[in-house]
Amino acid sequence: MSKRGSVQTNLEYATARFLLSAMGLLPRRLAVGIGRMLGHTAYRVSHNLRRTGELNLELAFPGLSRPERERILRGCFMSLGRQLGEFSHLSKLSSDNLRCLVECEGLENLAAARTAGRGAILFTGHLGAWELSSVALSLLGHPVRFLVRRLVHQFG
Repeated sequence: MSKRGSVQTNLEYATARFLLSAMGLLPRRLAVGIGRMLGHTAYRVSHNLRRTGELNLELAFPGLSRPERERILRGCFMSLGRQLGEFSHLSKLSSDNLRCLVECEGLENLAAARTAGRGAILFTGHLGAWELSSVALSLLGHPVRFLVRRLVHQFG
């Protein structure tokens, strides 16, 4: 990674960390509302990310009109902002208050796998606050491990 890329990554991390910490001090509903506003702002000012999203949506949904793809992309940015507000409160989650955010179905399958001395592989879509599922499962007594790959951005 170039020195410029490293500086940019560190700056992005510090900004996200500051936002998460500051929003975590606010009531959850206010943090979520501010997150939505930040998502809206990011949609307006983040030209590179918006362009990447536009290209991806064009590839994935060539039959959709441009206004429809823009509506979807704007919604994605708003969702990411909302999730920032939710994530700022993850440290306050417990198995008791988790139920207001997450509905878990099929936990009996994980319990059966554990009873049989086996693990389970979970697949998820990259939709909504899917990252919250790992926190939820862990709080409900089903620790999770991840298989990931490094993100690679290409701007054309």
